[in-house]
Amino acid sequence: MARVNREYREDAKERIVNAALTIVINKGWDAMTLDAIAQEIGVTTPALYSYFKNRDALQDEVMIRALQNNREEIETTLSHGKNLHEVLEDYARLLFVHKSQYARVLSNMPVRFLQDPVQRENIAAMYKSSTMVIRRCLASAQVRGEMPAELDLDTTTRFIHALTFGLHVTSLFSAKIDDSREKEIWLDGVERLLRIGPQAGQ
Repeated sequence: MARVNREYREDAKERIVNAALTIVINKGWDAMTLDAIAQEIGVTTPALYSYFKNRDALQDEVMIRALQNNREEIETTLSHGKNLHEVLEDYARLLFVHKSQYARVLSNMPVRFLQDPVQRENIAAMYKSSTMVIRRCLASAQVRGEMPAELDLDTTTRFIHALTFGLHVTSLFSAKIDDSREKEIWLDGVERLLRIGPQAGQ
């Protein structure tokens, strides 16, 4: 009976986190209220306190889930066996055209997460993990001879992150955003950096 109750609680908690994440993806963090979540899954608001002591505790769980899902999207995109140009095309499409829903969640995270040491550590771990995925992708391409052997992978990976974050930040201040154009700017910049493609060496 204890096992059944434990499984029931775990399933219920999973439903709550999924509902909260869906609300954040569609409407933003401010819309993620306990009342909204309770309405989404068809329970009373007080029932949620059986699983999470307050809204912040639930937000923490949602952030962890978003970080995990975002990393999985990146790894899936960068880990298939295509050539480097095709992999970069797919990654650029994920970043700027399809726009990873989890990336949107992370880019609009509450300031509290950056002030909380535990959440800062979680975010730093996600950044390090995604950096390693990108670095592995570039290392494989280097071994295959698709990019110059003398390029430093750590520095190159940091520049790719910087270009990605820079374009996302500047887009926040643009009245009109052309996702396809953002993708092309990113792809052109990365290929120049890697010295591949038609603009190599320019």
